[in-house]
Amino acid sequence: MTAGNETDDSVGKLSERLLQGWTMLSESCPRKGCTVPLMRSRDNTEISCVSCATRFSADFQPLEAEALGATGLESERHDPLALSMAAREPAAESPIPSSASPAPARQKKTDTPKSLAEKLLQGWTLTDRYCPVQGCLTPLVRNREKQLMCVECDKWVVPENELHGDSSPAAEAQAPRQQNRPAAQTPTAPAPAPPQAALFAESRQPASGGHGIDICTRAIEVLLSKVDLCVSRMEGVQQVPGREASEMVEFLSSASKTILAMNDVRDCLEASRK
Repeated sequence: MTAGNETDDSVGKLSERLLQGWTMLSESCPRKGCTVPLMRSRDNTEISCVSCATRFSADFQPLEAEALGATGLESERHDPLALSMAAREPAAESPIPSSASPAPARQKKTDTPKSLAEKLLQGWTLTDRYCPVQGCLTPLVRNREKQLMCVECDKWVVPENELHGDSSPAAEAQAPRQQNRPAAQTPTAPAPAPPQAALFAESRQPASGGHGIDICTRAIEVLLSKVDLCVSRMEGVQQVPGREASEMVEFLSSASKTILAMNDVRDCLEASRK
């Protein structure tokens, strides 16, 4: 299995565990070559790694092989996640119609965690707001000038309450368009506000210095808190509407990939300091 497939497999397992009520911890698996965040069960009785299936004690020490069973097969036999993943394997082998072309969209989603990591290293801040574009749901980042941006859409985002009297790049980009419009009759009533939650402008922000390890750690903590809120929402209602559930699963998958990318960046920074 290639590194990309292993990462996608780990993200899928992390998302399933989150939907089952597990908690993603800030500690990563200490085993060599495995940097996947550890997961803790809802009843706090188990801490394990979804990638290598190693279980850990409360102080994050690997448990003895005897406690895990003689083979990995025994672990999978009692692991509902392993069983659910195994049940999906035959369906994954079904031929995909040639008319379907999800590769570009998948590639774009894969680049999102990397773009977020680059912005955080440049001194940007991860906010609790999300891109208003339907189907995006990418967390917005804010620069030192308090301007918001979506790295997935590569556009500035202007909150609706800041549209009037705003001097942001998005507002400046709208001004020439207003001037170039042909003359029209004077309206008798003010123009209605845009129906969307935000206006956009193409982003061309220069890179700036970063803060290093502390920013990566903070970004991971923020993502973990958002994941917990999402899971709490899913647990708080008896049945989540289909569209909302789909968006939540997509967000959990994107957040998991971002956390993995943040861990990799933080590991590289820590290694460079030694």
